Amino acid sequence: MTTTPATGSSVCVIGSGPAGLITAHVLVQDGFRDMQVLTRDASPGGVWSRERMYPSVVVNNVHGEYCFSPLPIPPSVLADKRVSGIETQAYMEQFADIFLKGHIQYNIEVLKVHRDDGSGIWSVDVLDKKTSTRKVLTYDKVVVCTGGCSSPFIPDSLSPASDKNSGFFGPVIHSSEFAQKAEEIINAAEGASDDDFNIVVVGGGKSAQDICVRLAQEKLPVTLVLDTPNAVVAAPFALPDFIRRSRLGDKPDGAPYSPQNKNRAFPSYNLAGEQDCPWVLECPANVLALSIPPDSPLRQSTSLFWSTRANDEGTPRKDGFYSLINSGSIKLAAPERVSGYGEDGQSIILNSGTKVKASIVIYATGFQSSWSGLFDGHTEERLGLSGREWYPQPATDEWSSYKTLDDPPEIQKDVIDPQIYRGIVPARNIARADFAINGSIFSAHSACTYEVTAHWISSYFLGDLKYLPSSTEEALTHTARNAAWIRKRYPGVLYKINESFTSDIVFWAWPQQMDDLREDMGVMGANDPWNWLTWPFKVVGVDDLKDLKRQRETAREQKHYDVAQDGGSSKRSTTVVTVTPEDANDDDASLGAGTSCKE
Repeated sequence: MTTTPATGSSVCVIGSGPAGLITAHVLVQDGFRDMQVLTRDASPGGVWSRERMYPSVVVNNVHGEYCFSPLPIPPSVLADKRVSGIETQAYMEQFADIFLKGHIQYNIEVLKVHRDDGSGIWSVDVLDKKTSTRKVLTYDKVVVCTGGCSSPFIPDSLSPASDKNSGFFGPVIHSSEFAQKAEEIINAAEGASDDDFNIVVVGGGKSAQDICVRLAQEKLPVTLVLDTPNAVVAAPFALPDFIRRSRLGDKPDGAPYSPQNKNRAFPSYNLAGEQDCPWVLECPANVLALSIPPDSPLRQSTSLFWSTRANDEGTPRKDGFYSLINSGSIKLAAPERVSGYGEDGQSIILNSGTKVKASIVIYATGFQSSWSGLFDGHTEERLGLSGREWYPQPATDEWSSYKTLDDPPEIQKDVIDPQIYRGIVPARNIARADFAINGSIFSAHSACTYEVTAHWISSYFLGDLKYLPSSTEEALTHTARNAAWIRKRYPGVLYKINESFTSDIVFWAWPQQMDDLREDMGVMGANDPWNWLTWPFKVVGVDDLKDLKRQRETAREQKHYDVAQDGGSSKRSTTVVTVTPEDANDDDASLGAGTSCKE
């Protein structure tokens, strides 16, 4: 009979997006009854919350799904097993209502997070948006689930303040505000002719496309200005699950195997025999399926091989972005960038010098790190979140035999890298087991990544991990190696996406990363028979995680049994070390190899 340990530790989960919801659920199920989710939003879902949703949004997920194992998602009304943003919003609200009643505080904006190193207590300064009152909440542990899409970014030279200085007459907004202002924008177009009215959307990503689709559906004149469009994955027909939802995109991706499983991982080889990177993704079927003309700037997209900027279009849709571009319902200015506003106050100026009529400008220019300004200086420094660190280039390139990486795109020389172990725990804080991050691992299957990460975090807090670095130094060595791999595999990506979205980049190799995390928890292999022929085609998804809690409980009981049988002697998977606050103040506090953390 398995049991769940009761814990008196109080936990704060910051953010009620998908990562925050599944993290909170796992923690509650694991006995963390004093657990609160704090969110500035009025409803759950994060980027999928009610206040940010509008028609035309489709989930950009490689596998066409966005749900967690405790709650199946209803069949979608869309073809190709797609799920719309509004359906995802309804799912997130249902999940919160079923599993997290009484655990979420809405309209609570987190202003500052800081920790008393002496007591180890976390203080969270918050603003109650309904009452406009400030207060301080205290917790034993904190999980940050704010992701990389919560702090809008518009270049200073194009900001609303800049447009006022330039005399631009129309509204300037960020894509994150579109849902709230869509009706206002639509009403502004009433009675105006196409010659007098035009909406300019700036950006090459999926948000820009979704906004353009929404405006085109309303028969509004819209021009999309972009430099380099996202790469696109598409097919003329729905691909079978053993292709779209299998490890075919994982094992050939060549991610650096963890020391504990490097001999277990399923190998892949290129024609030269070296373990290598992915299969050829940039096939003609993508552009042919979407009928993109040969001379279209949309063919000059980012690389599916070297970049993480990709849209999963699935099968062509008559009301989709590419169809509306082809029909002329959406005008395109590319490759271009906005350099400023016209002197007439009713236009924008492109880098080429071209003037484009602009009544309203919507910037889908991404987000800055949600960690910026969240922590006080001392806590930020102690956590190692004060900025990505420069790691020295390795003396030898252990991936030099990967021939497909021989000709990378040109990048800047000074590379700043994350120092987040597994993309979850700041390496400098690993001894304390009181802080974690969920939602900043860049993965092609976000839901599955969030759920496995949530279980890893709970095991970490409970002291149940089978594998954990023995010291801060060992954790930093691990993150340095992983950073070197990211630099080689995805050169330049760290400059384009903020750090709270890229503490680790696994992208197509997400199944392998899930294996690594389950290996850390001591549950790998429970439902994974190794077969060189069937393994690459095994369908992978959240259904595989339904039994993960029970597997962890079994591993915990086995661990306690091993400790009892061994008489408490030190073994990698069984040693337990108590870390006092005084010990944890030392950035190099040692835990002993592979040990568990307990406060």
